[in-house]
Amino acid sequence: MKAPYSQREPSVPIKDSHPLDTAIEIQLAALIIFSPLAFGVVHAWSQLVIVTVSSSILGSLLIKSILHGRDRALGCGGIPVPLWLSLPVVAWVGWTLLQSLALPAEWIRWLSPATTQIKQSLALPDQTETTMSFSFYPGATRNSLCALLAVATVFLAVLDSIREERRIRRMLWTIAFTAAGIVLLTFTQDIAGNGKIYWTFTGHGFHDRSGPFVNHSNFCQYMNLSLGAVLGLLLIELNRLNGTNPSRHTGDLAFSRVISLLSSSASVKVWFLMMTAILSVTVVFLSLSRGGMISLLTAGGITCLLLVIRNDLRKHASIMAILNCLMLICIVYFGFDAVYDRLASFADRDTWQERLSMVDNSLNLVRQFSLAGTGLGTFSVVFPMADTGNNPARAAHLENEYIQMLLETGSLA
Repeated sequence: MKAPYSQREPSVPIKDSHPLDTAIEIQLAALIIFSPLAFGVVHAWSQLVIVTVSSSILGSLLIKSILHGRDRALGCGGIPVPLWLSLPVVAWVGWTLLQSLALPAEWIRWLSPATTQIKQSLALPDQTETTMSFSFYPGATRNSLCALLAVATVFLAVLDSIREERRIRRMLWTIAFTAAGIVLLTFTQDIAGNGKIYWTFTGHGFHDRSGPFVNHSNFCQYMNLSLGAVLGLLLIELNRLNGTNPSRHTGDLAFSRVISLLSSSASVKVWFLMMTAILSVTVVFLSLSRGGMISLLTAGGITCLLLVIRNDLRKHASIMAILNCLMLICIVYFGFDAVYDRLASFADRDTWQERLSMVDNSLNLVRQFSLAGTGLGTFSVVFPMADTGNNPARAAHLENEYIQMLLETGSLA
C-alpha cells in the first residue's frame, strides 16, 4: 500500500538549495501577488514590470548556474533538472525569435510558400529582394516574444529552484492567500461597487464581479488556475491532519471521522482552504463567463474521477463531497438565476455560431501556413484574410487558444 504523498521519500536526493533560490522564490512570490492586482497585466506598464522582474529572475538563474555548477540532478537518470524539460521551451522561444528575423527569402519560400506569395503581392515593408521574415507583423511577434520569455523564465525558475517541500508549500500558500484576497475584493466590489475597479478605474467590458481584472474571461482563467493550487494544498493539509491523529486509518473516511477532523483545533488551515475553494468556484460562476464555467466543471469532473481512482486520495472523497455541496449552495444562494440564464444561452445558435465560424476560418489559414505559421501575436493581422463573418470589428484573438497557437507558430512549434 502506498504511503501518502507527503510521507514518501524522494526517489532521488535533492542537493542543498543555493542562497539565490531564496531570492528567486521571493521574486516569484512578488509576481504571483502583483499579476492579478495589476488589472490582470493587460497594460503596458504592468507588462514592463513583469518583464523586468522576470529578467531579474533569469539573471539569478544564470549566476547560480555559474556559481553552483551542474551538480543538481533529479529524475531522468540524473540529467540536470532544467535540461530534459527546458529543451522544448528553449526551442519554442528560439523558433519565435526566428519568425521575427529577416531571413533569406529562399528559406521562406521553401518552408512557407504562401507567406512568400502573399508578402510579394502586398509589398510589405519588412521584405527586400533577398530577405523576408516568416511573421506578417515582426513587431508584434517580438512583443509577444518578450511575454513568452517571461513565462519561460518563470517555468524554468520554478523547475530549478522550487524543489524542496517547504518552498513548494510556500508557493502554494502564496497562491492561496492571493486568491482569497481576490475573492474578497470581488465580493466587496459586487456588494458595494460603483462599476469601477478599486472604485477608481474603469475598463472596457468590466463589471463588478471580475475583481481587479479588466476582462471577466481573464478573471475566470486566473481563478481556475488558483483553484487547482488551493485544492492541491488542501489535500496535502488533509493528509497532514489525518496523519497527526493517532486513530487514523488508510481506508475511506467515514462521515463521523470527517466531522471529527474538521472540528479539531488543528483544522484551521483546512477550513481556510475549503472556504477559499468554495468562494473561488462561486465567483467563477457569478462572473457569467461561459468558458470559465465549462472549464471549471470539466476540471472538477476530472478531479473527482482522480479522487475515486487513486487509493491514496480516495479517503478524502467524503470531504470533497461536502465541499461540492457547499459550492452548490453558495452558487444557488448568490445568483442561480443569472447563472442558469447564462448557461441556457448555449441553446441560442447565434451565441456560438460566430465563434465556430471563426474557428473554421482559422483552420483554413492553418492549412495554408501549416509548417511555419504566420508569426506569434499576428492573429488579428492575418485573420481578416479568411474572415467570412459579418461582424465589422477586427477579431483580436480566437476563442480556441490551441488553434490560434497552431496558426501563429505552425506545426514546427
